[in-house]
Amino acid sequence: MEKIEATFRIVTPMFIGGANQDPSDGIRPPSVKGVLRFWWRALSWGEAYRQAKGNKSKALKILHEKEILLFGGAADSNKKSGQGIFLLTVSNDPLNILREGVVHEGFIQGSSSSGLSSARYLAYGLMRPFPSSKKKTRAGELIRGCINHNQEFNVSLLFKGEPDESILSALKLLGLVGGLGGRSRNGLGSITLEKLSRDKEIIWSCPESVEDYSRVLNQLLPCMGDFPPADYSAFSHQTSVDVLLKSNDPIQVLDKIGQKMLDFRSWGQSSRDNKLPSGNASERRFEDDHDWYRNVDYFKSSNPDFHPARVIFGLPHNYSDKEYDCVTSSLYERRSSPLFFHVQKISERQYIGVSVLLPALFLPKKDLIEAGKNNEVSQNINWGILNELISGREGKDSSGAFRFPDRVPVVTPLREEAQ
Repeated sequence: MEKIEATFRIVTPMFIGGANQDPSDGIRPPSVKGVLRFWWRALSWGEAYRQAKGNKSKALKILHEKEILLFGGAADSNKKSGQGIFLLTVSNDPLNILREGVVHEGFIQGSSSSGLSSARYLAYGLMRPFPSSKKKTRAGELIRGCINHNQEFNVSLLFKGEPDESILSALKLLGLVGGLGGRSRNGLGSITLEKLSRDKEIIWSCPESVEDYSRVLNQLLPCMGDFPPADYSAFSHQTSVDVLLKSNDPIQVLDKIGQKMLDFRSWGQSSRDNKLPSGNASERRFEDDHDWYRNVDYFKSSNPDFHPARVIFGLPHNYSDKEYDCVTSSLYERRSSPLFFHVQKISERQYIGVSVLLPALFLPKKDLIEAGKNNEVSQNINWGILNELISGREGKDSSGAFRFPDRVPVVTPLREEAQ
């Protein structure tokens, strides 16, 4: 038996729990194993694609069989199942937990409710973004309890024999770009792998600079596959990873990323001279999306094949709580965002904001997008929208400044591929 121990640091608040979403349940082994499987699949697609000689259906079959072997699976008639090759346990000191209804002070800046509002925007649905005297709620008030950040937990993997290198690579990847719990794709619940130990000997330590981070991440991605199948999050020739910015505070990292994404996506408020919540002038992107929301029936008759371009950020895409203002897939309840944000600790007072874009076939080719009630239209997916947000082919916001002026490309696409 070989034992691998991983020490993780919680970098941003983690909204996690059991069936009742109570953070007092702590960080449970099934949660860690589930997200480890996710990043293992993402990392293993390229090798499976190579083994399948470009046959995507065969590659998926290879992946499934290998995953069952490593992680275990339910019994089937052929008995190709059973327990995986390792046992996973989680341990930690008593965790600092914030309960529902408490204001998270880390998301409040001074006495102003507008400070760090973009970080709260990324946590939408988990905390109140703004105060409401009518509803008697406060900015930063938790809708769900959370495990607070700046704490450690340990994951132990006991292998039946030699540790599998692909699982160790997935463990590293989880601690370089991943997170746990609600809104983890928005950077909440970001975790950093501080060290890996084998029989109490340290075999890997986290990078301590952007240069080291880039080198270590690229070492984990030696084999890239082609464009993945529908809704399969995997590293491929079209993947891009970027270090967007630095800060000495992890919540500030979230806030800066949130502001740029909110400015990019939003039209502006007519009551504030079309200014954005940040106070910046609107970039006036997505004009048709804005007009569609204002007059769905007109667009349905004048442009019957239209659906909002911002579906690329994920589905469902809601404009209000009215049924006809909801944009979704005709076959699936949701399509997760292919864009991930992560906050990585690289030193005692240095944090970086990382974006990971994992393009794949957005929806199955025969699927339709329901743009308003009873209005199903063909897909018209524009991946350039996400590229523009991150890398900026135009490169600048409404003020003429680069959106992420300190951006450092880590992984760049080898080529573009249309859907």
